[in-house]
Amino acid sequence: MITDHIEILIIKYCTNQISTEEIVELTQWVKQDDNLDLFSDFIKVNFTLEELKMTTHSNSDVWKVIKKHIQQPRVKNAYWKYAVAASVLALISLVLLLPKKESETPVDSIVTKNTIESGTDKAILTLSDGSTVALEKGSTYATDNLKSDGEVLVYSPSGEVTERPKIAYNYLTVPRGGEFFLQLADKTRIWMNSESKLKYPVEFIDGETRHVELVYGEAYFEVSKSSAHKGSKFIVGTKVQDVEVLGTEFNIKAYDGNDYILTTLVEGKIAVTNGVALETLTPGLQSKVSIKDDNISLSKVDVTYETAWKNGLFVFENDKLGDIMVTLSRWYDVDVIFTNMAKKEMVFSGKLPREGTINNILSKIEQTGDVKFTITDKLITVN
Repeated sequence: MITDHIEILIIKYCTNQISTEEIVELTQWVKQDDNLDLFSDFIKVNFTLEELKMTTHSNSDVWKVIKKHIQQPRVKNAYWKYAVAASVLALISLVLLLPKKESETPVDSIVTKNTIESGTDKAILTLSDGSTVALEKGSTYATDNLKSDGEVLVYSPSGEVTERPKIAYNYLTVPRGGEFFLQLADKTRIWMNSESKLKYPVEFIDGETRHVELVYGEAYFEVSKSSAHKGSKFIVGTKVQDVEVLGTEFNIKAYDGNDYILTTLVEGKIAVTNGVALETLTPGLQSKVSIKDDNISLSKVDVTYETAWKNGLFVFENDKLGDIMVTLSRWYDVDVIFTNMAKKEMVFSGKLPREGTINNILSKIEQTGDVKFTITDKLITVN
């Protein structure tokens, strides 16, 4: 049976409003008896807050409490419904997916001298004149055609022009330990992951190709339809590849040091080319473009996993510990060293929230009993 208290915890969890203590309580409840089935059934019936409003909850005391204590998601996560589904998987996987022994390792088993918090909204904006502006939570910045509250950056078109404007470019650089949301002047929306850099024009000319460049890193694009811009194409350049779209959603992962660029199509249709070969993607396909040769390969993937970072999750599917630690190092802005190189090959699966300390995530991995972590300042040693 789901009590009123548990019901509130589930809703708070799905809307990312739950505290660490409440997550622990809810996780323990899910572990008991048939509660996992109850939990899953509840989510299927009450998938989003908007759907909940149309049920009997809208007139119940329970809903009044929920409405009072739970804030609506921020505007920048327009597709938060998918985040709800992903967060459900995250909670279940805390119980089911990560390997355990009969006696779990205590959370405080990590040898540590400090706690490392998760990343935040922050970026460096480089203007066309070369000057820079630090964007971070709590700060504001605005000019005639752009504004930022420290968590999002929004450009607006300059309006009617009598002559062809000179194209000016800005750069947005997201450091390790950061993420940022950007809306271009054509209403294209871009979510940028940590350690990423984007070059883009301050405004576009209707009817002419809209071109931006992902210099490095990872970004999720929701492109404004070409029909709203006199049929103009939208092209994302990245190292050795170009992605051409008309209006769609996709994710590009092109970190420095990687041998491949991964482009995952969520919705619509795109063409990926490296100047030699060209492949057309339909939803659910991922292209793999080699940095070292002319090869482009396609594969079917689960887009929920590939874009989980945008929805506030880490998703690991039989990933090597070496690769996992690279991902964590970007988000938590830490350095990692292995005292035993064989540990890099260990494989883990699981889904965990990106919010919270790295200590908690490492504790989950330690529950296998086969690996230990030591944290000293911003350095993690894997033993």
